[in-house]
Amino acid sequence: MSTEPDIRSWPASQRSEHYQELATKLRRIAEAEKVPELRAQILALARQYQELVTGLRTKRRLVGGAQKENVE
Repeated sequence: MSTEPDIRSWPASQRSEHYQELATKLRRIAEAEKVPELRAQILALARQYQELVTGLRTKRRLVGGAQKENVE
């Protein structure tokens, strides 16, 4: 059993930041990778994390915009 908290319970902003850090780290690792196939796989994983970031940020903007409309 893992002792780490379930990331799915984190606020979207915190998950977005975490995924962004992972994507950045993976891109740096890929830059140093000499084997093209491994580099491509690492970059593909970095892109997946970046897509998660984009999705979370888009969702936050949509939800935030809807909340502002309801307040005004």
